[in-house]
Amino acid sequence: MKNRLFVFISLLLCNSAAMTAQNKIDALVETCSSTGNTSFTSVVERDPATRKVKKVVKMLSITNNDVPKFRSAFESESGTGQYIVNSNNDSNSYMLITGNRHKTRIYMLEYRRNRDGSVTIIIK
Repeated sequence: MKNRLFVFISLLLCNSAAMTAQNKIDALVETCSSTGNTSFTSVVERDPATRKVKKVVKMLSITNNDVPKFRSAFESESGTGQYIVNSNNDSNSYMLITGNRHKTRIYMLEYRRNRDGSVTIIIK
């Protein structure tokens, strides 16, 4: 009985760590999409037979001034999932993959030095 309780609590804590990444980055996307000089697009793909949501893709174009906020959010949440950083001469990209067996979330930040960027969230 104690082992089951320990496993249940462990799973609950792991899921809440993944939810933290979702909440912090999603909240920042929500805030920036409703204010400022941004462009926000959301696309929902549904199963034609059941009409259940299969995938959601959210894209936010951000200004150069917003890039440091998002970069900081991605770096602070790097421990909540698989974290990948690619930096070339002028372009940078950050990717954070979180989730469980039921739902996967992919967060991407792409920007070029001293230029605008974009944030993409894919929920499968």
